[in-house]
Amino acid sequence: MGTAWRFEVYFLQDSRYGGRSTVQALRELLRQRLGEGYELEEIDVAASPERAEANRVLAIPTLIRRWPLPECRYLGAIHGVKLDCLLEVPTQELQ
Repeated sequence: MGTAWRFEVYFLQDSRYGGRSTVQALRELLRQRLGEGYELEEIDVAASPERAEANRVLAIPTLIRRWPLPECRYLGAIHGVKLDCLLEVPTQELQ
């Protein structure tokens, strides 16, 4: 069946604002909201600058929801209220 939610987080390992502690806090928030039904790929922009550039990452941290569609991005400090907005998936009425 696959993972219900897929995310990528772009961070800078040694950054005070977008470092490893930010990623750990994000994992905890996702676990609280989604249980085990998510996948979070961690991308350190220092180790993979080409990937950050290809995905047009302009700030750290950047969280990208890849699935479910539509794709959605959040830049900057991530906390519960902001994450809840990212977890809302707009629905389209069938015509």
